[in-house]
Amino acid sequence: KQKDFILNEEKNDFLQIDSDITTLNIHALSSYIKRLQKSGINTNEYEIMFYNKFSFSLISILFSLVACGAIYNPNRRAGKTGTNLATVFVLTLIYWLATSYLTELGKNSIIPPEIASFFVPFLFLSFFLYNLYKNRQLAS
Repeated sequence: KQKDFILNEEKNDFLQIDSDITTLNIHALSSYIKRLQKSGINTNEYEIMFYNKFSFSLISILFSLVACGAIYNPNRRAGKTGTNLATVFVLTLIYWLATSYLTELGKNSIIPPEIASFFVPFLFLSFFLYNLYKNRQLAS
């Protein structure tokens, strides 16, 4: 049932395979993950790579909506540019730290890849929706 065999590849050959995987499109990466799952290989790292394609798109849209907070303060004197910049900086730092930590937990199979990829964007989405709702209540 078990057989030893010699690999003719060197370490650099495997690094090339890994770098090629990162350039796959969504469909090719999905089929690659399915093939690995059929062979019984742990695919958490590649699943996170797959889900991050969607997660990064969502968070990009959400961060672009941060600038919409100034809409509720049309008066220039009421605008707080320094506060808005600090908010963006703090949210970006929180996002970076939380995403890095959850990604490592997902790659090590401590949490599912879906949670590792989408927890922080959905947390930010709920924060932005709450602020939108709060500001709409104040405007009316």
